Amino acid sequence: MCELAASRIPKVYSSTFFSHRNISIVDQQSRCFNLCWALHRMRRIRAEHHVAIVGGGVSGLTCAVALAAWTGCLVSIFECETTLLKRFRRAGHRYIHPDLNQTGGSDGHLIYDPHKESRFPFMNWCGNYAPAFAEELIRKFEHYRATLPIALHLNTTVGTPQAANQRVELPILKPTRQSMRFDAVILATGFGEEKLDEDAATNDISYWLSGNPLTYRSSPLRKGGTERVLVSGNGDSAIIEVAQLLIRDFTHENIFSFLPSNTLAQGLSTRYAMAIQDLAHRQIARHESMIQWYWRMRAFIEINPRANLFGSGRGDQPRRELYQIAHRLLRKFDQESDIEEPLLSSITETLQAQFDTLASREIKACLDSFVLSNIFSDKILGAFRTDLHVTVTGRSPTIYSTRQAPLNWFLLRVLMEYGAIQYHQTHLTGSRLVNNLTRCQFANPSLKGDFHRVITRHGPTYTGYASDPQMRRPTPLPSIWKFLPPPEFFEGKYDQKRFKNRRLLRAQRRPLPLDDVSYPGSWDSASTLWAHADQALWFCHGQPEAAKAEHLYRRLKGSRTPSTRRSISKRLLELAATAVRRQNRRRRSSAAG
Repeated sequence: MCELAASRIPKVYSSTFFSHRNISIVDQQSRCFNLCWALHRMRRIRAEHHVAIVGGGVSGLTCAVALAAWTGCLVSIFECETTLLKRFRRAGHRYIHPDLNQTGGSDGHLIYDPHKESRFPFMNWCGNYAPAFAEELIRKFEHYRATLPIALHLNTTVGTPQAANQRVELPILKPTRQSMRFDAVILATGFGEEKLDEDAATNDISYWLSGNPLTYRSSPLRKGGTERVLVSGNGDSAIIEVAQLLIRDFTHENIFSFLPSNTLAQGLSTRYAMAIQDLAHRQIARHESMIQWYWRMRAFIEINPRANLFGSGRGDQPRRELYQIAHRLLRKFDQESDIEEPLLSSITETLQAQFDTLASREIKACLDSFVLSNIFSDKILGAFRTDLHVTVTGRSPTIYSTRQAPLNWFLLRVLMEYGAIQYHQTHLTGSRLVNNLTRCQFANPSLKGDFHRVITRHGPTYTGYASDPQMRRPTPLPSIWKFLPPPEFFEGKYDQKRFKNRRLLRAQRRPLPLDDVSYPGSWDSASTLWAHADQALWFCHGQPEAAKAEHLYRRLKGSRTPSTRRSISKRLLELAATAVRRQNRRRRSSAAG
């Protein structure tokens, strides 16, 4: 589980960006819960620690509540934006749902429920459009923040953490503060922005800002005939774009009408879930890496050479081919061998490319086995546009890819059956405007064309921490499986008491007054109280008053009456004022010297 790993820097962990795939909301929260549960059970983080979380997105908020609830540690969140979940607040046409874009695919009981709730120990949310989803998650986070030791610092940018005397030094890119030291740092900054080429001659916008049905109507540049559209990329966001182009008046919420649910056909969800579960590449992907899978298979074969581990069926062919390729590359080594770079990276890339190729063909063979005429009536033909032709390009040999969610495979099958789609295994290299059309160049020189519209969906840029070599080479946490269930564990039915202690239950059951005062700066305003407390903790950090300030901050979050909260908050501000006066005296003396 390299996605739940420590970086090369001691006591610095990543909640998300070690993964280059499977980045849905549910997958991100699963990783966060697993990471925090492991750090708690392995006692890497304890109640007396002060932990920094870089990033105030879904991962950052989930990690903050999980650590504060399970360990009782003091958590400080650093967010560069002026508000939480800004991307989701602006995405008015994007629908967020627990069943969409997750790696587990259908659970065998997929029934149309537009407001289905996620099933985590806490920080749950219901299916809804992105702004409503963001408001629900922020509302629950603010409730936990009012009772748990969680400090929030908005509009604060930080640098690359560095080890410093058994702690972690986190640079603060602000003139009033150079750096802060913590007992541990969790990086929850995500994957970066989308890969949009601003210099290219495309009429494209971000996936999170698109989705308005009015923008997918016929292009005014088309003068009769069929409108030609290019969608560069075949990931999950590209599939949604294709659906919005081909299906009349399609909205993101309508996607369930084309997914394998039991509402659509009796037993369809169960049959689809079983078919997906039996795919060979998904069984291989459960291992830490393909190299680890190869060593395990090789050990079994060496113990019992006559054993037929791969079977003789058609579905066993991909596993057999992948093992043979891995054996040609690794037969000179054994499991204890230390394969040096760059050979290890070369072997890994070769196996990954071959794995993606075999998986793409296996997915296509599985989806082709579903006869859609037995599932949909002839009325579905009227739902698709006939005045538009879509060309899709991607790097996989078929339009299906391991980077797509399993439920989207079925949607692709429907689009390929009833829509006008043509797929090419290539990628876009350049574009220019010619007679109000976009002329595109591809890596495959035989493919050329002029398009009325070009949409690029190439995934995130993996900038920031995700592109740092020190961060991108993870060190797995030792014995992590001893404490953790598999990621699907949080999706199933289980006894949640295992993950709920008294601290969490007290925070969930504690009633909070309505924050609706006459003016926002009043001491009776909860938001003002928490903002002053967070600011006081900020100024006291690294000063002689730090220990006392942290103690008062914990008492403030545990207090029950408004008068007690006001009294503790004022004492915190007095400590902060003392720390600020000392810092100012030092600056004046150093300037005079």
